[in-house]
Amino acid sequence: SLELLEASPEVVRFTADGELHELAPVAATNVTVLPATEAVAELGPYERLTDLRPGENATVVQIAPTCQGPQRRRLLDLGLVPGTSVAVELEGALKDPVAYRIRGAVIALRRQQTDLVYVTKRVAGQVE
Repeated sequence: SLELLEASPEVVRFTADGELHELAPVAATNVTVLPATEAVAELGPYERLTDLRPGENATVVQIAPTCQGPQRRRLLDLGLVPGTSVAVELEGALKDPVAYRIRGAVIALRRQQTDLVYVTKRVAGQVE
């Protein structure tokens, strides 16, 4: 997420994914910001990990290109790399977080994270 804090003749100050950044106004004119929905529209007909229901399985296709920095590293470190099998194990009372089986471990992820992971659903009995 991006939030503009200050735009003055001296500095453009903003936060991106919780980190504070400052740019000279001349440099800031070279920055273009698009809503995340437009940036990920080119990913194709994949579903998001969020769309899976308990008992459903899927294969990770990719993490959204808009997911960068520590958040992307965390998802990759958890094993959410292309080709990884993922299954929904358990939903929380409000369906956030949801527990997923990833590479033999059960890991709880929030919707904010799973919206960034694109998958293809697997039919029961389908082999990877």
